[in-house]
Amino acid sequence: MERPIRRNTNNGIINDGIPVVHRVIVVLCVLHLLFVLMSSVKIQPFTKGASLRRLLDTYGGYSGAGNSYGFFAPGVLSDRRAVVHVYLPSIQAWRTVLEQGGNNETSLAISTASNLLAREELRDLVAASWAARVIRHHTEASASIVEVQAYLIPTVRDYQKGARPDWITTHLLPFATVPVR
Repeated sequence: MERPIRRNTNNGIINDGIPVVHRVIVVLCVLHLLFVLMSSVKIQPFTKGASLRRLLDTYGGYSGAGNSYGFFAPGVLSDRRAVVHVYLPSIQAWRTVLEQGGNNETSLAISTASNLLAREELRDLVAASWAARVIRHHTEASASIVEVQAYLIPTVRDYQKGARPDWITTHLLPFATVPVR
């Protein structure tokens, strides 16, 4: 025999035995699914620049729903690295410095900074920062060249024809030190 649901009302609020915490969790789950769905199918109910639209875009990015084509998209940026060449007048030679991390965290920080070189508006600033860092460790250096390299992965068809992934130079950015008097 089924027991009937007992509904008590207290000032117009129905108490059906479901704890408030469970109700809140259900509402949050429904909102999450709604936001993810809206981000994944690119539904934008808010005007551009509105706070709610920025919130929805940010939430879509964090949840992964904002990515429409994913990892295998042809437009995914190649990995970048900065190779810094410094000229040492004392030995009349160039020394090449390729920053490598000693642990995973350092490697990730270096990779993140290197990938900023792909952004045209940041390239000169990030390259100047790399050059300054290397020159700081080679105080006798009089000039440096930051070589921006991208790791290009060939298409499957080119790979089958013998092409292999390789680092190619995309930019050369020269810097010179100014003697302090």
